[in-house]
Formats: sequence, structure tokens, C-alpha cells
Amino acid sequence: MLIDAPKSAADVLTVIEKIERSKKLVWTAGRVLEKACQTRFSGLPFEQQKVALRHTTELLETLEAQGILERRSVRQGTLYGQEIGFDFVRTAKKHRGGESRDS
Repeated sequence: MLIDAPKSAADVLTVIEKIERSKKLVWTAGRVLEKACQTRFSGLPFEQQKVALRHTTELLETLEAQGILERRSVRQGTLYGQEIGFDFVRTAKKHRGGESRDS
């Protein structure tokens, strides 16, 4: 696994919140890894990419279960194949009961 890849759902949320301050994106495992990793993710061997993508997708699904992300109904075509896409719908602060950034 990549040393600097997100290891928890909180790590993934940190990446998403940082980028979402300036623009809205559809979040996929590949996008999270590209934004989070200092090492070149696309240069890894295919098997290592698959493991990292699978793990990061599980972390995105954890955030979906917490109501922070919303799964898109159509898979997203990316450099890494057809990935599940998610939209960022709530900040962690709102999730914890505070105000949202849109309030």
C-alpha cells in the first residue's frame, strides 16, 4: 500500500474538505489517491493500484454511511476504469451537529 495513502475515513474527509473549499468535484477512489499521495499513484504496478483503490472505495463508503458523501447512481469513467462516484454533501462540522458551510 502507498505510504502516504489515506488510512482512515477521517483522512479521506480531510482531503475532500481541503479541495472542496475551492471547487466541487465528483469523488472517486482514484481522485482521492491522486490528491492525497505525494508519490505518483498512477506509476504503481496494477495490483498495488487495485488494492489501494479497493481500500479507498471502502473508506468513501464509510463516509457515505455517515451521511457526509452521497453515492452517484452512474459510475464515473476514470483513468482507473469505471469507479463509484460520490458527492460531498455535508462537512464534518455539520455531521457532528454544527452549522454547514452553506448556512
